[in-house]
Amino acid sequence: QARIEQTGGQVRGAVEVPSGAGELQIIVRDSVGQLVRRMTLQPHTGINTFAWDGLTDAGAAAPPGQYNFEILARFGGENVSLQPHLAGRVESVTFDPALGALELNTTLGSIAMRDVRQVM
Repeated sequence: QARIEQTGGQVRGAVEVPSGAGELQIIVRDSVGQLVRRMTLQPHTGINTFAWDGLTDAGAAAPPGQYNFEILARFGGENVSLQPHLAGRVESVTFDPALGALELNTTLGSIAMRDVRQVM
């Protein structure tokens, strides 16, 4: 999930694509599951980056709010769901002494340090 704080916001992300994918679809839905935007990319094997400019399929600015991302890769005649990795800003870090673990409080929500894939 990603949150757009203001109209015109942008969300960046990446997805790891296995060999053989012929097409990649980035599907953006609002908090109630309504389709907001569908983007099609020609993928390459490995990490593929993408950005959503905050616009709907009709070209209007999506309102501030929570959005969900789904990634579908086309293999032959079948769509396979892939895990999106979204970029978010770290706002603070919390240490849980019971678990001995760090948690990042980000613009995407709370994320366990063990789930972080890249720091930019």
